[in-house]
Amino acid sequence: NFCVKNNLRICLDVSHSKLACNFMKKSFSEFVKNVAPFVAHMHLADAKGVDGEGLQITDGEIDWPLFMDIVNRETPNASFIPEIWQGHKNDGEGAWKALEALSQFA
Repeated sequence: NFCVKNNLRICLDVSHSKLACNFMKKSFSEFVKNVAPFVAHMHLADAKGVDGEGLQITDGEIDWPLFMDIVNRETPNASFIPEIWQGHKNDGEGAWKALEALSQFA
């Protein structure tokens, strides 16, 4: 396998991956299970439908407890950052809110 042989590591954009899975009618949790061993870093935001990107954590369709269970088991050392749409405004209000929401799934 090229990825394993060459120690390929990726940045998983969770929101865009969920949108792609929705569009292709594929299981998001299965996708995450398949890519998790290669994840070094994650951009975390929720998603809805095929174009609702960058939503606040729990405002979309991602099953966060399941997602966190998979990544904590399969790629526990991956770093992450919230990537909420306009999350940097008001001194990072959206990013701080995302971190607080994510802490309940840790």
